[in-house]
Amino acid sequence: MTQHTLFDRALKVLARNHADAFLRLAFPHRPVRLLGTVENVEIDLPAQRVDFVHQIEDEGTEKLLHLEFQTRHAPDLPRRLFVYSGALTRRFDREVLTLVLYLERRRRVPPGVYETRLGGEVVNRFRYPTVGLWEHEERIRSGELRALAPLLVVVAEERDAAVLAEERRLILE
Repeated sequence: MTQHTLFDRALKVLARNHADAFLRLAFPHRPVRLLGTVENVEIDLPAQRVDFVHQIEDEGTEKLLHLEFQTRHAPDLPRRLFVYSGALTRRFDREVLTLVLYLERRRRVPPGVYETRLGGEVVNRFRYPTVGLWEHEERIRSGELRALAPLLVVVAEERDAAVLAEERRLILE
């Protein structure tokens, strides 16, 4: 099993079992109520599976929160997210909010935008928030995002036995 597959599976389990942590990452300044989870979402484009979709409510309106987990940035990701968003909107007839969560530490999180241009002018723009999980290392360590503790060894700046011990402590608390 590759590292990518391992963490992809782990993130999907965490998203299913700890939706509140991902909602706080996606909307840190806005209370959003989880309505449910849409299981095994495939998009008929041909069939493609998105990482995770939650049903949420915002000001009385049901929406979908689409989570994509990336170990590292893939150059085709912005275009794929644009397509996924349109397909999810069409399939479920709901507004779709897309959030990308990056696992692998880097200097900065890639911008969340897909643009089409005519000449040098932007004609269409699809934007989505991006989160580098390493930027939330302290929130994980403090217990605020305890559900993400299994990822601490990956997002920690220093990866050593002490981090493993702290990760274990957070998981067992």
